[in-house]
Amino acid sequence: MLIKKLEKKKSKYLVLIEDKEYTFVEDVILKYKILENHEIDSKTLEEAISLNHILEYYDKALSYHLKYGKGSFEIKRYLYDKGLNDYEATKIVNLMIERKILDDDKLLDSLIESL
Repeated sequence: MLIKKLEKKKSKYLVLIEDKEYTFVEDVILKYKILENHEIDSKTLEEAISLNHILEYYDKALSYHLKYGKGSFEIKRYLYDKGLNDYEATKIVNLMIERKILDDDKLLDSLIESL
């Protein structure tokens, strides 16, 4: 499939592939090397769509965590309420833990200290 158009719209990219529009975040564009006038196979496109879905909710979970200081259980519950399944929510929480954004022990320590 040919990537016919790649256009930046605010913080996301609008991509036209075979007369169908997709919206991707920048990390997906870079990881899958989505470039105008290049070919992309259907498997790679499906992987890009899946990763884009995860990263969009990752941003929402990150904002929620930073605003309210919630732990991993609350983040998962927030993601379930947004419509994600267990696999997707767990993947996002694990990504936040891996990037050292989410640490339940440190959160607990800071709550105890504040009391």
